[in-house]
Amino acid sequence: MKELSVIQKTYDCIKWYVPIIERLPKIHKFSLGDRIINQLYDLLEGLIKAKYAKDKLIQLEYKNQTGLSSLVGVSRKVAQLSILFG
Repeated sequence: MKELSVIQKTYDCIKWYVPIIERLPKIHKFSLGDRIINQLYDLLEGLIKAKYAKDKLIQLEYKNQTGLSSLVGVSRKVAQLSILFG
């Protein structure tokens, strides 16, 4: 079965995020960084499960409402910290 592009893009996002998180100060790396990486892996897992599920739309809507909104909020904090700490 062909891989969905959103799954590949989520995986690429994880690879892109890791070096950014590594540059954060230690206190933020282990609080915000772990939260982001865990949420991204949860998103990736949810997308893979939805790929094989019969009720894809329901699962994707749930992931959109729960996972993505909190991920966006935490990502904004990391962006602010990256600007502050260069």
